[in-house]
Amino acid sequence: MKKISLSQQKIIAITVIILLALFIAWLVVYIPAQDNVSQLKRELAGVENQIHQIEALVEKGKTIDEGIRIFQERYQQLTAKFPPREEEGLKVLADFARKQNIEVVSTDSQGKAPCRGENQQEIEAEGKKCQVLLISMEMRGSYRDLVQYLETIKKELPVFITVERLSIARDGYGPTRLRVILSLNLYLLS
Repeated sequence: MKKISLSQQKIIAITVIILLALFIAWLVVYIPAQDNVSQLKRELAGVENQIHQIEALVEKGKTIDEGIRIFQERYQQLTAKFPPREEEGLKVLADFARKQNIEVVSTDSQGKAPCRGENQQEIEAEGKKCQVLLISMEMRGSYRDLVQYLETIKKELPVFITVERLSIARDGYGPTRLRVILSLNLYLLS
């Protein structure tokens, strides 16, 4: 077995240091740059999609200004369905219930979780992240009022929700009263 000379040890040490420095530079510079490039690609795809939608409107005999205006109106309607704060969405749900003569006994919300797309990446729009909030509401009311409430939130609710679970049982306070537990997802954009 040969002994490694002092100069060979120095060369090996310098080589290891250089390789370690390159690895650290790769971790610190290259990987974040790749993430930024991926983000820019997603934004570019979104902008290209918007341009195609505007062009489709223009091809229908409208001017570009009209196409942009229509697109902006649609975008504003969509973003209005995603409140920035959970309190706004909870307030709207409770207000709709009261208008339908439904007593809201309690409202419980879990923590916000990022909303993920098909490829498990977080969904974003104009730098705002989509988040989902699981809400459980205990309510009391008549069957008719409950049906009207569900129809109303389906048609008129100004926020985007999905109903995950609905539990209905007879309430002890009267023959026509029901105890309802409604679990739903409220989507936020913040």
